[in-house]
Amino acid sequence: MVEDIRTIQGLNCDSGHFLVKTIIQQKLIRTQIKATKQMKWNQSNLQDPATLKQYRTCLHNKLIEKEIQQDIEGEWTHIKGTKIESANKVIQTQNTSNRNEWWDESCKLIMSQKNEAGKKYLQDLELVVKYMK
Repeated sequence: MVEDIRTIQGLNCDSGHFLVKTIIQQKLIRTQIKATKQMKWNQSNLQDPATLKQYRTCLHNKLIEKEIQQDIEGEWTHIKGTKIESANKVIQTQNTSNRNEWWDESCKLIMSQKNEAGKKYLQDLELVVKYMK
């Protein structure tokens, strides 16, 4: 966006032209990073002592199976993967509820009827404009 333009007449360029000074402001667009979807574990399953014990033993057994690595990144990915795998197997994910519980089939039907009426209105308006010309 150009904010200000001025000619500077005091400077001598040995020609008939004048030096032009401009102030430009540029807005940089930030790209949005796609967030990874966070898993929500079913915490009610952890309230049961038997399920909690099963999760702990599953996690312990999987961590013992693999030998310790020298690379810290490899070790971290192994621990993280083991935790997620054990939680998926024993705890399971929580059912996500629909945020728009009020949005049902009747709302969808009414919205489609409204959209069709809008399209018909625009078509009729185009016919009127063509007729007027």
